[in-house]
Amino acid sequence: MEHETIVLILTFLIGWTGHAVYSFILNLGRTSYMVKYMGYALMCCSKLVSEQVGDFLEIKYKSLNMMGVESNKVKTMRIQDQRTIDAIQQDMVNIMIANYPKPFKHHIEFKNWDQMMKHIENNQRSDYVR
Repeated sequence: MEHETIVLILTFLIGWTGHAVYSFILNLGRTSYMVKYMGYALMCCSKLVSEQVGDFLEIKYKSLNMMGVESNKVKTMRIQDQRTIDAIQQDMVNIMIANYPKPFKHHIEFKNWDQMMKHIENNQRSDYVR
């Protein structure tokens, strides 16, 4: 009788421990996919914002030309704006890399803006899009 009770208690503890381990592994996998998809969504959002800013700046330059602003001044503004955009884009990449959860850093396969754009392009038709 005593032996059966011990066996039942051990069976319960083994089942409970197995369930806890299985649940942990399952949740870790789900978390990994969520982080991966959210990172991809943030990359796409960054790309869209950058494209919209670029379109707005083109309108700005055309408007300045139509208003009669010297072409050298417009060219200087264009160069300054491009430097600013490049710095902002790299800052966005650096922030993403620095703040990405350490256990999932293997999802990040880029170090700069152009590599991030290539990553988006390569993964556009994969399991990210549903």
